[in-house]
Amino acid sequence: MRKRKIVKIQNYMATESLLTSFQPLSRNGWLIKLSVLDNEKTLIVVMSMFTHQTIIRYFTNEVEAVHFINFILDSDASVKIPSYSLPH
Repeated sequence: MRKRKIVKIQNYMATESLLTSFQPLSRNGWLIKLSVLDNEKTLIVVMSMFTHQTIIRYFTNEVEAVHFINFILDSDASVKIPSYSLPH
C-alpha cells in the first residue's frame, strides 16, 4: 500500500512541474481561470458571477481556446448559456 502511495505522489509531482496556472480574471461578469499543461494543453474554467453557472473546457488547440473565451466574454453573464449552444 505504501509503495502505491509513493508512486501516486511522484506522478502528481511530475504533472505539477509541467503545469502553469494563472490568476483568475474577472471580465463582463465572468470569472475565468486558465491552466496550461506542458505548453500545449489548455484547461479553461469559467464561472458566471450572477448565475454561478460553471463551464469547464479542455483544449489542445490554442485558437479554439481563444474562440471559446471570446464567445464567453460576448455572452451575458446574467443569463445561463444552454449547453447545446456552447462551442466545442
